[in-house]
Amino acid sequence: MNIEELRKALASDATEKVKEQEKTIQALEKQLEEAENIIKVQYKVLRVMCNRCIVMTRGAMCLFCGHAGLCEDLRNTDNGNKTAP
Repeated sequence: MNIEELRKALASDATEKVKEQEKTIQALEKQLEEAENIIKVQYKVLRVMCNRCIVMTRGAMCLFCGHAGLCEDLRNTDNGNKTAP
C-alpha cells in the first residue's frame, strides 16, 4: 500500500464517521425538540392546575402547599406565555 492509497482509505473512514455523526446529531435534535414540546404542554397543564387550585380553595391551600411560590410565578406571567422555566 502506497501513501496515496493510505490517504484515500483514511479520507473515506473520516467521511463515514462524519456521516454517522451527522445522523446522530439529527436524531438528538429531534429528541430535544420532542422533549421541549412535552415540557411546554406540561407547563401549561401545571399553570391551569395552579389556577384551578387557587380558585377552588380561594387561596386557602396556599397556606399548606409547598409550591405556593411556583403558583405565584405562574400567575404573574403574561397569561402563561412565558417559556417553561
